[in-house]
Amino acid sequence: MDKDLYSQTFFIDLTDNFPKPSKVRALMSLEAVKDPAELAMVDAILTDLVGSYTNSQPCHIADPDSSCLKLYKFADYDKASPKTVMTSLHDKHLLLTGLPHLHREFDAKTLSLVGRLKREIIVHIIDHLELHLASGSTQLDTETHNTLGNDPPVDVSHRERLMQLEQLLDVVSCLKPKAINALDNPQAVDTFSPQKFNSGELTWSQGVGQEYYRRNSNTPYMDLQWALASTGRTTHQYHMDANGFATFACMDTSAKLWILATLKKGAEAEAFASIDLFTGHYSPDGLNAELWDFEVILLLPSMMLIMQPDTPHFVITITPCIARGAHFYCTFTIHDSIFGFYHTLIAKAVTNADHPQASRELLCRLLTLYNSYLTDSSEQRDTPILVHIPDLSTFNGFIDLIVLCNWFEFLNVLSPWGYSAKLGTVTERYLAIRLCAVAWRLLNWVFNNYDFEFEGLDSVVHDDIILTQTISGFEAAATIHHPFLAHQAHALINYKNTACQSDLGNV
Repeated sequence: MDKDLYSQTFFIDLTDNFPKPSKVRALMSLEAVKDPAELAMVDAILTDLVGSYTNSQPCHIADPDSSCLKLYKFADYDKASPKTVMTSLHDKHLLLTGLPHLHREFDAKTLSLVGRLKREIIVHIIDHLELHLASGSTQLDTETHNTLGNDPPVDVSHRERLMQLEQLLDVVSCLKPKAINALDNPQAVDTFSPQKFNSGELTWSQGVGQEYYRRNSNTPYMDLQWALASTGRTTHQYHMDANGFATFACMDTSAKLWILATLKKGAEAEAFASIDLFTGHYSPDGLNAELWDFEVILLLPSMMLIMQPDTPHFVITITPCIARGAHFYCTFTIHDSIFGFYHTLIAKAVTNADHPQASRELLCRLLTLYNSYLTDSSEQRDTPILVHIPDLSTFNGFIDLIVLCNWFEFLNVLSPWGYSAKLGTVTERYLAIRLCAVAWRLLNWVFNNYDFEFEGLDSVVHDDIILTQTISGFEAAATIHHPFLAHQAHALINYKNTACQSDLGNV
């Protein structure tokens, strides 16, 4: 790893103790941020991180078994089967190390990977400096260039500004550059090779010619793939990614401190992937420190972070940096993704960007793919695609499928056209109805083709031996699916009431 990057952060020189949060705050120049709530949140996270280190080392290095991360050397990951990788992702976030990569600098060539250099973009000015960019100029005007070395009055209302992408190069060339994030850089093409864990990606290649697949529909890369550019010393708000997406991220230059929230060890707390999350005392716009421990990664260009869905995280960019990545759905975490969809739909405060059309399209295609390979005996049984189909012989596989099918039962309630005829087309409504029917037929097929064995059903015990009972068909559906569906519907009603009372969203 790059020792200079480590020493610049104070986190990383493993011969020293982990610094006090105030030292990191000074490095980050967070004193320029005048929002007391944001400062308090950063302090709380950094204080928790201090306690998470063992012998000056982060948890994933000092105590891998208790870490929320599973580390893969690239050579091992390259040999691992998709099933092994996705099983690992079901249990932990993945951190790949030793990836082959090109050495890149924060320059025009690398910045062009983000987008067209002359394109005007919305930037977030972290320390609230109001930039006055010369219209049409590729250079900062004299007033702005001089101001960048000073501390002008703060104007919190002007946190977003339009500027050309290439003007970030002028900002970082200043003696005392200000902290600026360029976050809105969607990618129009696939910049990554096929990933073992990306089930949604398969739906475009495997779905051609199947019912409900529009032939002229393209993969929504503009929603799924992203690129970020930062002048350094920036923060990315504490949030979870929208629509239940899992996320992977890679660095082209420099490094990011990626801070993950994980359930406190031994705490009796609901997991974030719980349908009842917001019906309790969870604060969508707060830190909820009583629930979480925090673990930090220094993400370098030789690494890839593959983050599970429903993960609150906070990102700090140290020096001028370019990063790219993508959102995805994985069959082995689809249960968590669906509940994450509910969370971010109801409480907009927990997320930062919304991709409703792309997520609906992907989930619709996943349902059709599952239906085809599970119910059609003519499909090949030895195809590599099968690893991305829920394994109904396991409890997790069955729950993944039933949760996805329930999502289609609620689709009109979860979509904007359920609240205004102007917000959806007749075609979209009709497609939602047809896909709901597909979900019900698939569940009926499951309950009629599988037997469900229970231990101690209705507390039947004889001579201290638990008797097993087997059910199938409508009895199984009524015993298993219907109460589960009702529980989810009840939670969604509670979600909506909570959102209306607390002004958390627009549902």
